[in-house]
Amino acid sequence: MGEDILNVLFRKNEDETYSDTEEIIRFRVSELFGFNQDEIVPLESSSEGIEVHGKRCFITTRLDFSVKGFGYTTDFKNIWRNDAYDDPKIYNRNHPKED
Repeated sequence: MGEDILNVLFRKNEDETYSDTEEIIRFRVSELFGFNQDEIVPLESSSEGIEVHGKRCFITTRLDFSVKGFGYTTDFKNIWRNDAYDDPKIYNRNHPKED
């Protein structure tokens, strides 16, 4: 049963470790902060190694992502806007050049 749970929550890597899937990452963000899963675009992340049923697993602990062109960062406890990950069209609209 432990291996079945790992295969649902994680993907197996070539080195026999496991990492959480993009679907699980998007689900976590959606559940915590109310975004539509289909609109979440993961961009960069950090992960931490844990052991689950005797297997080495890496779970995302920090995520930079965008939703509808707006950038965000989360540590899965807090969320904050991160305009470094804004779509350039959104950024330019929100930061007009001064003449």
